[in-house]
Amino acid sequence: MHEARINAALLELIPAQPPRVIGVYAAMGSEASVDAAAKEWLEHGHSVAWPKVGAEDRLDFYQGRFEDLVPGFRGIREPGPAMEPIQLREIDVLIVPGLAFDSSGGRLGQGGGFYDRLLARADGGAMTVGVAFGLQILPDVPQGPTDQNVDAVITESGYAKSAGLRPGPST
Repeated sequence: MHEARINAALLELIPAQPPRVIGVYAAMGSEASVDAAAKEWLEHGHSVAWPKVGAEDRLDFYQGRFEDLVPGFRGIREPGPAMEPIQLREIDVLIVPGLAFDSSGGRLGQGGGFYDRLLARADGGAMTVGVAFGLQILPDVPQGPTDQNVDAVITESGYAKSAGLRPGPST
């Protein structure tokens, strides 16, 4: 139910028109899945791109059909051989996962730095949107010098600008 609300909020933020290139992720573990939104965008003519771990632990993006994803790095679904590479600068909106986010758009990842390096390369070219469940919104997340913020966060409660996020319920 929460994932359905998250996907609905993503579809509200990034409507079906005009066609855009949207970078998404394939959820792992307890991450919120954005598969429903990706499928909807594809049905409406958007180009959807998924990351794949490349040289030097760099995330490279490939566009194609949802059905062309295959198990890859750490068992995460990633682009298969039928998918076409796309340059990061061609992506209009970048959807990213996180373990936690804070009111400044600070993001706590899984610890590998993959998305921090990606966000640093994006350098403001794409709108960056974190996706999390409300309980993952904290007052502050620890950040180091290489950690990167996102522009906005989507939770099951909807869209929140980074500056307006409220911490979720304590667990």
